[in-house]
Amino acid sequence: MGTSTAASEGKLDAFEGIRGLASLTVFLGHLVIAFWPVLYNPGHPLLVNYPRWAVWLAEGPTRVLIDGQYAVVLFFLLSGFVLSLGFFRNPAGDSLISGAARRYLRLMIPAATSILLACFVMKQGWMFNQWAAAHMTVTLQMPHVWLTYFFNFEPTLLSAGREAVYDQFFLGKCRYNSNLWTMSVELAGSFLVYAFVALFGRLRGRGVFYLCVGAVLILTGRYFMVQFLLGVAIADVFAIWERANRPIRIPALVGFGTAYLAFYVVGNKPIQGNYTVLGAEFPKSLCCETASGLLLVFATAFCPALQWAFSRRPFVFLGRISFTLYLVHLIAICSLACYVYLKLQVKAGMTHHQSAIVASFACIATSTSAAWILYRLVDRPSIILAGGLYKRWFKPVQQPSEEPKILVFPPPRIAKTA
Repeated sequence: MGTSTAASEGKLDAFEGIRGLASLTVFLGHLVIAFWPVLYNPGHPLLVNYPRWAVWLAEGPTRVLIDGQYAVVLFFLLSGFVLSLGFFRNPAGDSLISGAARRYLRLMIPAATSILLACFVMKQGWMFNQWAAAHMTVTLQMPHVWLTYFFNFEPTLLSAGREAVYDQFFLGKCRYNSNLWTMSVELAGSFLVYAFVALFGRLRGRGVFYLCVGAVLILTGRYFMVQFLLGVAIADVFAIWERANRPIRIPALVGFGTAYLAFYVVGNKPIQGNYTVLGAEFPKSLCCETASGLLLVFATAFCPALQWAFSRRPFVFLGRISFTLYLVHLIAICSLACYVYLKLQVKAGMTHHQSAIVASFACIATSTSAAWILYRLVDRPSIILAGGLYKRWFKPVQQPSEEPKILVFPPPRIAKTA
């Protein structure tokens, strides 16, 4: 017998918690880059001007709180895990074809909403990132260029609509919301998961195919796709041990130690350079991020103590709004946070750090509220709509099983005796 439903849901809550924390990490990382770019660059010579705790945040294991690139790696690992787990738990079900049929619509509707929101804010003239970047560059005598990369074009409803339904997924264009660069990777990675599981998920010796497909992806430079495949492998092992009724149970001390090791790897990763293996070049930072994410997800899958920790209510709440928070926070930084910062700097005469801290807290509170509203009004309805369309138009029709025909033979004739 497998694990109980309650236990299984608790374990999935833990992964939702990790996803929520990862989304918050991207948000905090972008705030740091916007107002304190030095802290986002370990080893920067100007770090000596910051308090010790700030340097520790930038260079120690706590860097996971602001390392947005690492958070994206976690997104892809978790997607591979979650998208394939239903199949491995019930290979005879329709989770695979259902997920594939619903995936585009489920991603597109919330992403398109954020694009249209950005277009509206731009047309109203409410984006202040260019002015904030120029002000910080002059007053701090240090270039603040990151904010200048966004919303520096003339918006049109036609271009926003095209980007919403096509460009972001198939051309990688995401001018209206640069966070959406992950959508093309997410869509491609999702269908890699579906294809791999459909082709090899029932084979006994499928470990060979994990190695072969993974090697092809690595050698062709598709490193993000490798993270999806690693997530599938963890889900595979997870479901096998569930069915065997003897699941791996990592002790709490080992689990938390593994999580700390994962964070330590990220906090001390090389920022630049490549590893060379058999003539192929692999980015050092991405290798460390992938190894760290693999350690964290694997440990959480098999450590009840980590599952308990990551399934606490605040983390699960963040998990629910993780997608919408990821979608709206850059718009909020470039509009609300930059506006508040300029007002406090120019009108109230506050220092840079004071203005940036107040602007960041205002942005976090507003973005979290907006993400919850979009979750209720857009994200959840998009899931329901995609599911309803699948059941109405695409779900395979179950053929009624025919009743076995009973053949009735006439009774044998009995010869009459004289």
